[in-house]
Amino acid sequence: MTKQSRAQRIADLNDKFRKGPSSLSAFNDFNADNKPHRDHGFGSYELEGEKLFWKIDSYERELV
Repeated sequence: MTKQSRAQRIADLNDKFRKGPSSLSAFNDFNADNKPHRDHGFGSYELEGEKLFWKIDSYERELV
C-alpha cells in the first residue's frame, strides 16, 4: 500500500467514524492547515463561543 493510498484509507475510516452518531458529524472543513497528513483526523469548531479541537487516533491492532 502506498503512503497516499494508506492516507486515503485512513481518511475514509475517519470520515465514517466522524459522520456517525457524534458531535463531529457536521465538520467537513478540511484544508491544508488542519489536515497535514491528509487523513481527516483533526479539526476544530466553535460551540457556544468556545473553540474546540478534536483528533482521531487509530492504531493497528498489533500495537494495542
